Amino acid sequence: MNRAGVSRAAWVGIVFYALCVWLVPVAPAQTDWQKDWDPGVSDSWFKEDKSNPKKPSRRISVCPECKTEADALQAALDQWYLLEFQDGERIRKDGLSKQDGDQQKAGNDCKADAQKNLGGLTEKEAKDKLPKPPKKNDKNPDKPLPDKKTAKKNIDDAAAALKKCIEDKCTPKEDGGTKPVAPGGTDQPTDGGGGGKTEVQPPPAFDITIPTLPPCFDTEKDRQKYREKLDELQKKLGDLKKIYGDQLAGATGGWQEYHDKMDKAFKDIHDQNTPGADGKDAIDKVPVPCPKGGGTPKKPGEKPKKAPRVATGHNVSFGDGPVDDFCDQIANHKINVDVVGTGETIGHVANAIVENLTDQPVEVTIPPTVLESRSKKNQHYGIPRGGDTVEVPPHGKRTVPLDGTCLTRDRPPARPDDHGDLAMGDCEPTSDIGRDQIDRMREITQYLYDAADSLEREGLLDDIPYKDPEKRKDIVKQWATWMDPEISDITGSPPATKDDLKKVVYKQAGPMTPDKREKIDKGIDNIFDKIELTTEKAKDLEKSDQDQDQNPPIPPGSYNISDETPTPAPQTEEKKPKKDKEKKKKKYPKPIQDWLDEVQKTDIARSKWASEMRTYQRHLWDWVFKNSPHAKDLYDKWKEAQKKTYQTGATQADRDAEKKALEEFQKQVNELEKDFQKTDQGKDDNKNVHDAEKELDKQKEAEKAAEKKLPEYVDKEALKQEAIPAKW
Repeated sequence: MNRAGVSRAAWVGIVFYALCVWLVPVAPAQTDWQKDWDPGVSDSWFKEDKSNPKKPSRRISVCPECKTEADALQAALDQWYLLEFQDGERIRKDGLSKQDGDQQKAGNDCKADAQKNLGGLTEKEAKDKLPKPPKKNDKNPDKPLPDKKTAKKNIDDAAAALKKCIEDKCTPKEDGGTKPVAPGGTDQPTDGGGGGKTEVQPPPAFDITIPTLPPCFDTEKDRQKYREKLDELQKKLGDLKKIYGDQLAGATGGWQEYHDKMDKAFKDIHDQNTPGADGKDAIDKVPVPCPKGGGTPKKPGEKPKKAPRVATGHNVSFGDGPVDDFCDQIANHKINVDVVGTGETIGHVANAIVENLTDQPVEVTIPPTVLESRSKKNQHYGIPRGGDTVEVPPHGKRTVPLDGTCLTRDRPPARPDDHGDLAMGDCEPTSDIGRDQIDRMREITQYLYDAADSLEREGLLDDIPYKDPEKRKDIVKQWATWMDPEISDITGSPPATKDDLKKVVYKQAGPMTPDKREKIDKGIDNIFDKIELTTEKAKDLEKSDQDQDQNPPIPPGSYNISDETPTPAPQTEEKKPKKDKEKKKKKYPKPIQDWLDEVQKTDIARSKWASEMRTYQRHLWDWVFKNSPHAKDLYDKWKEAQKKTYQTGATQADRDAEKKALEEFQKQVNELEKDFQKTDQGKDDNKNVHDAEKELDKQKEAEKAAEKKLPEYVDKEALKQEAIPAKW
């Protein structure tokens, strides 16, 4: 299923251009966007926030007395950066049409700079800030952005006003003097009363930390990310050296300490990224990938057996091999996750509190999932689009909001004090629902969400009596979920009907006159029609995906709608001719197409491997709990200890007790695993895992061989994003 924000787009019109430029020299990329989009505003007025590496921001920060002037300048700058964002997209698309990787990167860099200066917005959030095209009979259309020349004049006027305000109200003056202190630095001699006295302002806090070189990288992409992070820090140090050049020259006291810290930071970077006699720097020499698993070889020369790992089957990476995803991080004790409800049935239904158990920062991506109520007293939830990616500091915590919909309408919503009740179904070895059913419910909610978005864009939900489009979508998503017969069959909750919708509306409306009831009934009829339309649209989208011969298969654990599913709406039939067009679609030049085909085959092999690992883990835990009541007791004790660590006022003793309980349980599982592997089921599962791993290794080699034949200009990551439709 194609999904905005996380999935790769379907085949696009760049095929034609790729064929046209195959034998044509590539023009140099447009990389001078930095010069074109420099607003010319003093850096001393801004504050950079990089507490979230995924969403760095840069906004004006001056004294409170000049807030009005600062807000006016920020508004003018926001319009400027929206124009920059649009220009970056133009540069990227132009590079894409020419298959010019450098130009595509320049466009993406331009957009990223705009997003940072807009307050750390995501690409989707930045697009939402852009004025919408006016609709017919729209009485309140969005105000269009000014042209670039006008936007620059607005910035210059606002900057002049802010500068005057800062000089008059923000900057301290010496006794008897009239000239303000220079921003961030050394004061100038006064006109009188001070006898030319000079006062040095203290330096700002030195907040740059150079990371220690890790012992290994999981993938080459991780190596490149690390190198880019060092480059960014080096540039920031260079900027600081320019800004505080006068203060650092002949520095004493606090500025001398600042100078020493800056020199050490430069040296630390130099030690890591300066090539030696062999032409390689320290970063190049870090091994890839990191070792996984453990164990002792049974025979001389035999490789250690890899430890079992839990995997969700979600395609989140195209790295050099299977990477730790969300469930892996839990299973490998890198993180703990406590999911608590918010008391809502749709929208922001839960929060995932992610705790890092390691001594290193951990990046965590919350995948699409199903939240299962362990007690069966609260609602289950579908989380079709997952949560944000966050970096959790060592032994720290981060809270990630989860947007989703209730799957069991006959239960109350989970509340914030229900710690330990909601579990990530994909990662829960003792799930009562079952992995196949979890996969299916997640998939259904994904299609319903996509269907609601599509209908809202087409204006087909406008008749629902709510002005807020999100409210309109929430109504159809929630009721279409409750009415779905497959979800109802899995959860045991009775499917919702039109009469159930009436009861809810009547209860909200209170006492009614016959005329009022007639009007409300018409409104209910209209809403119910939209709910049914959403259901049919979701089926249409699913069938369309299944008809795409070029698409990878649905991830393991999911299955197609059965023959008993109601016949799709007529619009499905109208889409059938498109299938033939897809088959006749032109391909990329052969080296590119061959590589893309191998990438997709690797993706399939990786999903197969993840599925076998998941099956192994599920059968292992089933066998352990069936044959060892003691293991089940240890598991329950660990979960109880874990709950205490999330309670208000939790102590270090609580955390130590939870860690000890987990170690005891894991030790018991490891001991019993040897016996499980002697059973017929264990032997079969173990063989399936190793066979899938061999096939994956073989396919990765085929992909690498195809990659070596690619033209140098190809931007591989951009090409994957555009050409390979992803499925969750």
